[in-house]
Amino acid sequence: MSKASQPELKKFMDKKLFIHLQGGRKVSGTLRGYDIFLNLVIDDGIEETTPAQKHPIGTVVIRGNSFIATKTASKALPRPQALRHFTRSATRSTLANPVRFVASTSTPSTDNKSAVDFAWKTQFSGLEDALSGNATPSRVWNSYVDLLDVFGYQTLPVEVHQQVLRKCSPSPQQLRISAARRIIAGNEPRVPHIHESKFQTIIRNIRASGHVPGLEDYHFILTQFAAVGNYPGSIQVYEEVKSAGHTPTAKTVGLVLQAVVHRLTLPIMAHARPRMIEQTRKIFNDLLSDMRELKIPMVAANMDLSFRVLKESLDYEAFESLMKWAYGIDLAYPDKVPLQLLERKYKASLSGTGLDSTSGQVPVPFSTSALNTTIDFLGRLGNVSKMIQAFEVLTQPLPHAQEHFFSSFEDDEDDVGAILQGPRLSFTPPHAEPNTTTYAILIRHISRAGNRMLARHYLNESMWLDRETVMSLRHGTWQKADADIPRPKFALNRNLLLPVLGLGNRDKNMGLLRWLSTKLPRILRRKKADLDYHISRRNYRARRFPSDSPSDVKSTAGLSLSAPNATAAGGKRRVDPIFDLDFDTTIPLPKKTKPFDAELHIQILEKDLRDLEDFRKRVEFVLGRTSQRIKERLGRRVWENKDVWVSTARRRTQLSKEQWREIVNFKPMKKESTAWSLGHDVE
Repeated sequence: MSKASQPELKKFMDKKLFIHLQGGRKVSGTLRGYDIFLNLVIDDGIEETTPAQKHPIGTVVIRGNSFIATKTASKALPRPQALRHFTRSATRSTLANPVRFVASTSTPSTDNKSAVDFAWKTQFSGLEDALSGNATPSRVWNSYVDLLDVFGYQTLPVEVHQQVLRKCSPSPQQLRISAARRIIAGNEPRVPHIHESKFQTIIRNIRASGHVPGLEDYHFILTQFAAVGNYPGSIQVYEEVKSAGHTPTAKTVGLVLQAVVHRLTLPIMAHARPRMIEQTRKIFNDLLSDMRELKIPMVAANMDLSFRVLKESLDYEAFESLMKWAYGIDLAYPDKVPLQLLERKYKASLSGTGLDSTSGQVPVPFSTSALNTTIDFLGRLGNVSKMIQAFEVLTQPLPHAQEHFFSSFEDDEDDVGAILQGPRLSFTPPHAEPNTTTYAILIRHISRAGNRMLARHYLNESMWLDRETVMSLRHGTWQKADADIPRPKFALNRNLLLPVLGLGNRDKNMGLLRWLSTKLPRILRRKKADLDYHISRRNYRARRFPSDSPSDVKSTAGLSLSAPNATAAGGKRRVDPIFDLDFDTTIPLPKKTKPFDAELHIQILEKDLRDLEDFRKRVEFVLGRTSQRIKERLGRRVWENKDVWVSTARRRTQLSKEQWREIVNFKPMKKESTAWSLGHDVE
């Protein structure tokens, strides 16, 4: 209790009070004094029988009777100041926050003080043991509550509150696993995070003791909420961070985005999903606005999380704005520099300073994964022309596209004014190398849109790129070790062919199905030849270089490509991969080129060969079934004396049944097979 509250307490001196005791009892007497340990000295104490139950605070000393009882807050004591919650729908706390008093002229007896000191040491020692050892979260929380029930939160340093905050709940990895098990079992919790009330209580205790929770305290709570997908609580904690005077960092924004992304992956009722998508869209737009206003750098981890949110919300305006700001790509004109980036460059040149990479002014390097996400997002929107435009420009950039444009008003410069030359940029246009996933996404969305010509074009391009990759991998690699050969990034497989088969099957396009069936034999021959080459190379190197074994290559590659947070002894990661995100690196480091693994490549070729063999059989079946159904449909028109299109005559013509049999080349059906198929006996 502050000094300002002393007059409020002094006015009850020498007056008769009713003090509620723990357990439902009540004592009446005259208040004679109090001390720093919340011990009240009362004369003429009489125990009443009227039941009452309040929250415990301190002790009561009755003169004459000399007994010590745990007392509770009476109506005469001032109420604690209302504290701010960091969640709107806060559950009721399991801990009461009492009020402290300063010492007055009256002092308790020596025996009472020693008893209080002994109780304090015992309770605090139990809490220290729970925090220092491998105690369960329940034990830590119970020790914390028992200590505060008697002595109050102001007796503890802020560091103890912070340690309890980090030990009162399981780890994020355990929470995610347990939450997934509950969802699978159908026991979805009523609250997103079962320990949210504990976090609220500790944060209130820290603030009530005169301190401000640190940014890392809020980050811990955000990590806990991200583990279970509690995005409403995460955005409320984010607002609390700003109101507490902290500046959000890239990690703060990333943890909120993690909660949103994880919630989008969890099951939800169909009628509630549109509302959730709208909420996540608003949250993302607010976060993007704060990042620009506060100059929070856009790190690679946050870019990946942002793309995942946008792929679900399908907000094209937000996606276009993010591409301009983060990558320096204007989807309306992908071969030219966005005006926003030119403006930033111009302001930096006027101030005499370059673009600051730590404040998010320099665009993030465009990667293959970002290219795949861009193609997938535009394909989900159904904008095929924009998707093709982005693919062609971002994979084969024009370095100085603005130099090849001419002004149509060159002859009228006096009328339109002088042409301003924009500043030269020091970075290359954003571009990335496509891989197998890029072409698979591209062909899938084109096939879903029903564009037969584009599907054939990019499948032909995929077959050509596969041939180039195979030849470059064979050239000069017979004598090279696997560690000296870069791993290929493209391979033709079943995933590239399946969308085209689906398009031909849906449209009953015999031309596309026949074209696909003619390409498969050559693809299979090349795959078999490639597999034979790599098997021969492996056997040759095993005989010629026995020391260059696959196990040695794998161990060397594993050591060179190990993560920075892996232990040297066991090789286990210290952090679960789900939460192992780097929110501190503004510009991602270039990835190391993975070495070629002959054994793995042979396994991939064998799997692709098996899949393509099964796919060839499926294409033959679909082609025969589609041909049969088309013939049956046209045959019904002929039997009904309707005209059909005849390609040789190049017009619609009525045909007789005999002419139709000759055209379609039906084989005569035997009576035995017909009777047998109908279940009749053949005589």
